[in-house]
Amino acid sequence: MNEESDPHGASTRPPSPFEVVQSRTPAELMLRTEHFALWQLNQMADTKANIMITVSSIVLSISFSQFGELAYRLPLMTLAGFSLAALVLAVLAALPSVNYPKTAGGKLDKQAPSYNLLFFGHFSRMPLSEFKHDMAALMQRDATVYEQMVTDIYGVGGVLGRKKYPYLRYSYILFLVGASLTGLQFLYLLIQP
Repeated sequence: MNEESDPHGASTRPPSPFEVVQSRTPAELMLRTEHFALWQLNQMADTKANIMITVSSIVLSISFSQFGELAYRLPLMTLAGFSLAALVLAVLAALPSVNYPKTAGGKLDKQAPSYNLLFFGHFSRMPLSEFKHDMAALMQRDATVYEQMVTDIYGVGGVLGRKKYPYLRYSYILFLVGASLTGLQFLYLLIQP
């Protein structure tokens, strides 16, 4: 890890690239706007996941209740299978992720690059007095505030881009494929002599 040491042997973080950033309104506005946009995208992802969970659950229940119809068993199995897969992916998209960087002893690793003092999954692992002390230290310089805000934006964007939206996409695709295949199978059964 590229850390510097002070004369007393304690490790410190490397200098922040934000040391050269001037405190100014456009930069702060940009960070606030980006944070709000990511918050809205997160809300939309959760809403879409809840919709897919509800729809898939209803379709799955109806499919299971109609399994007694032997003529329609294959289309209903297709619909149930794809609905179940879509349901699982939607649940995975909505599932909260609260991992935190750990030391070898399992404690919160504040020196890890992924450590984010503004993320509840990280700061909830420390006592209130330590959190207050760390926040006060963070807020002493604009550079550290900017760096922490950018780290938070990156973390939220990472969860959206690597987890929520890909799972949602596959969930919607599987549901659409299942509904289409089921429709084709029912159409075949209807036109078959």
